Order: sequence, then C-alpha cells, then structure tokens
Amino acid sequence: MADAKLPWPLLMAVRGAIFVAHAKWRELISVIVPDPYLDEVFHIPQALAYWHGRWSHWDPKITTPPGLYYYSWAISQARKLVDPAFELNTNELRLVSFITFYLLAVALYFWKRSSKHQVRDGSDLPRELVIVSSPLIFFFSGLYYTDLFSALTVVITYSFWSASVEAAEDTKGGFQTLHFMFGGLSLLARQTNIFWVSVFLGGLQVLRTLKKSYQGQIYDPEISNASLEDYAKSARSLVQRLFNSNENVLFQLFSDAWPSISLLTTFIGFVIGNGGVVLGDKSNHVATLHLSQMLYFWPAVVFFSWPALLPSLFTLLTSKEQARTRFPRTIIVLGLLAIFAFVVYFNTIVHPFILADNRHYTFYVFRILRQTWIRYAAVPIYLICGWLCIHALGKPAHQGKAPNEEDIRVGWVIVFLISTTLSLVTAPLVEPRYFLIPWLIWRMNLPAISDVIPQQQEEGETSDNKKEKATSTGIMLHSSELDFNLFDEVLGECIYMWKDEALEWSADFKLCNDLGKMVGSYGETAIQTPHIDALAANGTLFEKAFASTASCSGSRSVIYTGLHTHQNGQYGLAHAKHHFMTFDNVETAPGLLRSIGYLTGIIGKIHVGPDAVYPWEVRKESASRDVDWVASKAAQFFQTAAQGDRPFFLTIGFTDPHRDSTRGGFANQDPPASNEIEKLYTPDEVRVPDFLPDLPEVRVELAEYYRSISRLDRGIGLVLDALSKSGLDSSTLVVFVSDNGAPFVNSKTTLYDAGVWLPLIIRNPSSSEAFGVRNHNLVSFVDILPTFLDWAGYSNKSTNASTATAVTITETTETESPIRLGRSLLPILHHRHHQALPGWTQVYGSHTFHEVSNYYPTRFIRTARYKYHRNVAWKLDFPFSVDLYASLSWEGIRNSGGGENGTAVLIGPRPLRQYVRRAPEELYDLSIDPLEVKNLAQSPDHQEILLGLRRDMEKWQNETLDPWLFRDGIALLEMQPHINAGLKIPDRFDFDVDSPGNR
Repeated sequence: MADAKLPWPLLMAVRGAIFVAHAKWRELISVIVPDPYLDEVFHIPQALAYWHGRWSHWDPKITTPPGLYYYSWAISQARKLVDPAFELNTNELRLVSFITFYLLAVALYFWKRSSKHQVRDGSDLPRELVIVSSPLIFFFSGLYYTDLFSALTVVITYSFWSASVEAAEDTKGGFQTLHFMFGGLSLLARQTNIFWVSVFLGGLQVLRTLKKSYQGQIYDPEISNASLEDYAKSARSLVQRLFNSNENVLFQLFSDAWPSISLLTTFIGFVIGNGGVVLGDKSNHVATLHLSQMLYFWPAVVFFSWPALLPSLFTLLTSKEQARTRFPRTIIVLGLLAIFAFVVYFNTIVHPFILADNRHYTFYVFRILRQTWIRYAAVPIYLICGWLCIHALGKPAHQGKAPNEEDIRVGWVIVFLISTTLSLVTAPLVEPRYFLIPWLIWRMNLPAISDVIPQQQEEGETSDNKKEKATSTGIMLHSSELDFNLFDEVLGECIYMWKDEALEWSADFKLCNDLGKMVGSYGETAIQTPHIDALAANGTLFEKAFASTASCSGSRSVIYTGLHTHQNGQYGLAHAKHHFMTFDNVETAPGLLRSIGYLTGIIGKIHVGPDAVYPWEVRKESASRDVDWVASKAAQFFQTAAQGDRPFFLTIGFTDPHRDSTRGGFANQDPPASNEIEKLYTPDEVRVPDFLPDLPEVRVELAEYYRSISRLDRGIGLVLDALSKSGLDSSTLVVFVSDNGAPFVNSKTTLYDAGVWLPLIIRNPSSSEAFGVRNHNLVSFVDILPTFLDWAGYSNKSTNASTATAVTITETTETESPIRLGRSLLPILHHRHHQALPGWTQVYGSHTFHEVSNYYPTRFIRTARYKYHRNVAWKLDFPFSVDLYASLSWEGIRNSGGGENGTAVLIGPRPLRQYVRRAPEELYDLSIDPLEVKNLAQSPDHQEILLGLRRDMEKWQNETLDPWLFRDGIALLEMQPHINAGLKIPDRFDFDVDSPGNR
C-alpha cells in the first residue's frame, strides 16, 4: 500500500498541541513541587555533586549507574558555553528531562525510518508523537528521573540494530559498532536495559539469522493465525535448530550478534566484580522472583494504550478468518487461569516502599488489591489483557494479500516475552515506570491501523479515494489515542500530586479508658473481645506500645499533641477542681488537621482542654456507656463525610472500661440501652493479673471490669460496621488505643509497665503487608500524631522546628509550639521480626499529677531489657487517687496483711511499703523481673547501665525542656539564665540540708 501523506497543517497542529501541553506540564510541576520530589531527592544532589566537580561523591541510596548524571553534565556544559552565567539547579535538571522528551521523539522517528516491517505507513498520525504523549513518558518528562534517558538509549540502540539488519556489508559493521556503543551507554542508564539491548536485540538477531540460514525450516507462523500450541511449537523449532547448527551457522550467528554477545559478557563481568546487579545499598533492591509482575504488566498496557487496541479488537470480533484464534480452547484457558491464580497466591509481593508514600500509583492499586477476593477476581483480567496485547501485534491475513516475512511473527513475540519477563520478575517493587521500556517496545511495533482495518474499495472508487479513506480512519483512531493520552496525563498529575494538597485520606481514632492489655489479641484468654481481635488480625498489633503517663487527661493530651505532659501543660486531670489545661500555643491533632481541610469530630469522652486548643468541628461529648448511641453518632458522621468532599478525622472516646462513681462498679448496674445481652463473667472465670494479689475482692471487681471491656468491644464492632457501610473503610486509617492501664492499684497512675504498656492497633487499608502483623518495635504514644500527619501528607514539623535547639536547655516563647520528637509509624507497620529496628529500641515517659492532690513527678526510660525511673519527689509518699482508694479491691488488699503472723501487705509481688515509699532512682532488669520489684539502682554490677540510662534521661529532658530536671533541689530550666551569669550549682539531684555548699 502506498503511503498517504498527512496534511501538514494538521501535523503542525498536533505537534504544537503536544509542545504547549508539555510546556504547561513543566510549568505546573515547578509551581506545585519546586523542591526535589520522590526519587529526585537522591538524583538531584548527585547530579549537582558531579556538576561541582565532586566526581568521587556517591550517594549509597542510588542503585543505578551514573549515566544520567554524565548526560546531564554534558548538556549543562553545552549550555554554559552559550551562557557563562548558567548554574545548575533543580529546575535546570528537570529541563534535561524536558529536552530528553524531544530527543526521544526524534529517536523514535529515526527508528521508524530504519525499520523495514509493518510500522512504515502514512495513514497514522506520526507514531513518535502518539508514543511520547503517553502518560508514562509525558509524566516523567517533567521530573529528573532516569526513565526517559534510559528509554532514549534503548530506542537509539534499537535503531542501530534495525539499520544494521538492512545495511549492506560494507556499512553493517559500523552500525553494529554503534549498537555496541549505545548499548553500553544504555547500561550506564539502568542495569535492566541489558535485557533489551542484549537479550531482546540479540534474540531477534538469532531468530533472523536462523530463519535466513534454514529457509522454510523454522516454524514461525503469523500471529493472526497462531494458536497457543503454535507458540510452543515455534519455540521448540527455534531451540532445536539453534543447538543443531553447524559451524558455519554458529559463526554467522556470532558475526551477526556480536554486539549483543559482547554487551552481555561485559555485564556479567560487572555483576561478578560488583557483587550484584545494583550499586549502592543493595539491601532494599535484592533480586527476588516476582512472577506477578508479568500479570500486572498487561492491564497496565491496556490501561495506557486501549485506543490503540480498538482496531485489533474490532477485527478479532468481526473477522471470520480469525475464528481459529479468536478464543483459546477452554482447557487451555482453565489451565492458564489456574497457573495465574497459583502465582497470585504464592508470589504476590508488596514491597514496603510501595506503601511508604501515597504519591505512588501502586499505593492506590495495592490498597484495592488488599482484599483477597479482588486479587483472584483480577486473574481473568490478566489473561484477557495479555492475550489481547499479544494478538494486537499481528496483522490480520486479508484476502488477496500475501504475508510479509518482515512482519512480526510468533518468534518475535517469544523473544519479547522472554525479555520482558527477565526485566520485570526480578524486581520486588512494583512501579509503573518499570513497565515503560517493555510497553515502549510493544507500542513501537504495533501494526499500522490501516493494515488492521483495511478499507474495501467500493465499485467506482479510485485508489486515491481509498488512500484518503485509510488516512482518515488512521487519523481518527490515533486522535482518539492522543485525546486519551492527554486526559490520562491530567489524571496522572492528580494522582501523583494530590499529596501536596493533603486532602485525601481519612482517620478513625478509637480511644478507650483504662483498658490495659486485657484483650484476647494480647493474650488474655479469659475475656472475649472478638471485634478488637479481628481489628488486630487485619492490621498491625504493636507488642510494645507505651503511654507516656498513666493518667487519663494527660495520656490523651500526649496522643493529640505528640508531646509529653511536661511539654504541653496538661499535667493532670482536666475536669472539675483539677482543671489542668493544655497550653494555648500547643498544636493539636484536631487543630492541625482542620487547618488543612479535614472534617474533624469527636464522640464520647473528651477529657482535655481548653476547647480552643482542641477545635473539633463536630463535638458530641458524652460520658454514656451506651455503645449503640456512640455507633449511631459515628454512622451519622460517616454519612456526612461520605456526602462531602473532605477527608475526616474522627475520635471516638469510649468511657468503658473506666470505673464509675460506685465502689467496685463499672456502670454494669445500668440496664443495657439495646436488646443486646451483655456478656457476663463470674469471679471464678477471671484471670488475676500478676501485678495484683488473688483476693476475693479483686476477683469480684475483675468480673465487672471484664463485662465493661466486652461492652467496649461490642461498641468497636458497631463503629467499624458503620464505617464499612459508609463505603469509607478502604480509605480510612483505623487506630485503636487505651489511654492508660487497668484501674487498679499498682497499674493506673504508676509508670510501671502495668500502667503504661498498652494496646495499640493500627489498620492501614492501603497496605496488604501490614496485615496480621505483631510488631515488636518499642513505640510511644508521642508517635501517634506524627502517624496521623503522615497519613494526611502533612509535615510533622512543629511551628518552631526550624529555629529550635536541642540537647541544651533554652527557653521557648509563649507563641511557639514545642518540638515534636515522635515519628510516624506508617513506615514500620509491616515489620514482623522480633528484633526491633534501629531507632525503635527505647521509649520515654513523664508523669507529674493525676488529681490535683496527687503530685508525684517521675520520669522513665524503657528499653527491651531495662526500665529506669527517676522519682523527682521521692521523699513524698506515692499518692492514691480517689477512685482507686475507694475500690473494693484496694480495701481487700490493704486488709490482707497483719494478723497473728504480722504478714506484710503485698500488691502482687510488690510490698506495699515499696509501692508507697520509693527510691530516688529505680532500675529493673525486665528479663528476670518483669513486674519491676527488685530495684538494682544500688547494685555495683549495674552501675554502668544506671549511669548510661541516667545520661539518656537527662539528654531527653534537655531536648524536651522538662521543668522537672532538677539540680540541688531546684528546677534547672528556670535557673539557666543565672547559670549563664556564673551561678554554680552542686551536681546532685536533691538539696542537702546537712551540706548545702558547693562540693
């Protein structure tokens, strides 16, 4: 068929539209993300280091070769020759990608000119324009990534291979040399290019040479006429001929394929010498068998190129000539579905990097595929997409048209599938850009539209009329693809850039009162908590989560502010005469999230203040134990959120299982608000925890406590059900936590583990890896607010973070919010190992008041093995809160001693005297003393540990500006100006009345 020329005004209009869209895209990126974005944070500093002559500098986080940086240096040096004042920066490096975008279009044009097979036609819009306008290429043309440069080098290498195939003998060697040179440059861009410049092109060359040497003896049918069995037959034919070739054929193979063979040999040498494929840090890029990549590839191709598949699909569904290959045989389809399902079951890998940042496409894909049934429901889609994409490569056999030996056939497809598989299945990380080159090769080799949908010449119609009709058809279909590309580029901008708006994900926070770790998922077998346990089974359960304080208002303030109570001012209870309040300058979760557009709300118990510092937009405050009421209010909130366009942050403060105002009661005397029968427990059914003595009064209260916990559990189930019915659960982070330990002596209000070692469960709907995880990192409640902010895409920096100083105590102004030292838990949700990650091995706590009359400032450090307490007011008796002193359990405990034998009163294994009168420092080895009874602070064998933890404690107190860091009985923070003026203070905790002078 003769070429039909595209009208030049239309061609210029298309080129102009792409240029305008491209320029606008680059401008948009510069405005939205002026700073390095995602992987640019590694690439841009490395490129700048080379620009400034630091050639020995290498960031170990970069795992690809330095080809991009050499290329950028060369382009920038050329620009500096023109403009001596030129300086390289982020925007100028992105311009390198902008330039590469157009160079890729030119390279695609020359590849098309050098190709002899099906792509040379005039009825399409220029193929290179359609390809470069694809979202995968268009998006990365605005960022400084390796992908476009990598694709450019592969296309150039492919062009020289194509030219060498058609070249005369006297010029063939030159093109082969260029193939080798640019293939080497391609490997400097990315290691996996070896599978394209060597395996793919070498495989095509071997196929071509064998077919030429064995005329008619290689079984290589047309794709349009091939069944699945033909692929196996063709592969077997090629392998047999290759291994049975004589010396002449083998010599010819080496002569024709030497560039690919040389590149492969060089690459193998590099791998051996480097100790692996990747450069830099190899720990996060270990080659892994990931067959699911080949399943994901085909839907990605269809998604990005479906308009280009329409002609093939039309022909496939209408042509009687293709009835044989229209659908594979049923038995083969079932076999392939079984194989694909097997791969999904055994080889689905969700790399933690996917879920570490919600600016990745795959962050959203795997959020959907987290549901098991969806993974298997997608299996037929994988098969259909793969079959359609492969079938689209073949030209239909039209009546009266002889087959062209240069057209793509089954052998080409086999080589392509091998190369694609090798390039994808060793990568555990799923990224759409990893599909770029195999998609590019596939798209480059699609047949011309005019060859897929031929125009029948009607009676009286001239050949010129027919050519004009073919041109119109091709233009119409490729215009559809261009329209789709431009639409999808806009979609890509929204998906990748939404995080800068920080208005997408919602959070549902469930906070209960005085729960402790008494739930089934934490090993308490005597109590039934099916809904909390189910939440843990579908998320991450933190085995070692610690509150900072074991007091209701104080602990809640730590969660909401990410600050310890001595930082945020909520030193004790907020209600009634106690009236402790958070400082006005402190940033809080409801305030921060509301300021970035979140709908914020709280239902149930609030117990912090003032309201202006905790500005929940929706407030349904109540101390009710009616969990049906709580769930109904939550359902109303979810409905409002679902109908609006704002993400939400909802806090649900359950009152259970807090004590009520009666002796030994937990509000169980109130009739249930619904017809639901509450779970009842008898004193004989409970398990007395180790920190309490096994007394009748204790058992009676525990039975009531258990009932209250089961009521709480039912409430959790009702709220989660309401969330699911709203349709918001797939985009909502769910966090469940208790404010402090169980409301018994030796637990609540103390910083012993029974008071601060608490449940923390997080369900992340975007992560299939953070599913059924028992996480052993030591985490603190100060990490919860940073987790919320991370989920919302908001910086964890407090308002004065840029000017704050640490290590040395300084005063802070009343307008600054203190520095948050907590970190987001999202990156470690998937961690399953018993060994804690570096940086997650130590937590701190701070308690000052409970009730206004319960003054007992104390601080603690907790590691996996040791616990250190610093009791600032150790000369005071440890106080009892009113509700604990009035309890039946305490009455039973304090009356359990004495008698004829004069036995000491014990609270569990702890003597009452030790509980009330504490040492200035306490040190416990938790590996042999988990209940913190034997104080090792005076042990000569433990002085080094004591001193080390003491130093860590004071360093942390400095960093958090703790007013209760004492020297010689005086607050060091308040004395700092006088110390700076020359005041000398003895280096001791307490004032010594017998020796008050400096020592």
